[in-house]
Amino acid sequence: MTDWVTLINTVGLPIALLIVILAVLWKAMVWMANHVAKPMVDKHIQFLDAVIKGVDQITRTQQALMQSQAEIAAVLGRINEHLQTLR
Repeated sequence: MTDWVTLINTVGLPIALLIVILAVLWKAMVWMANHVAKPMVDKHIQFLDAVIKGVDQITRTQQALMQSQAEIAAVLGRINEHLQTLR
């Protein structure tokens, strides 16, 4: 308690109140960083990891589809050539 009185006598009441307000704000920001911002960032990183995995899966699926379509196109080309020879 005497520390507060000494602080008020040294710097004056308005400055002492400003220091107290700044200290409270600092504590509030530290709490917000630990309990709000950090969990939010962690969840966002997990979300981005899931998106990357999903995009990788989509890419693999599209590559498989493209390969299947190329095989189908080749078969259709051979069928067309065979039909041309029958005319």
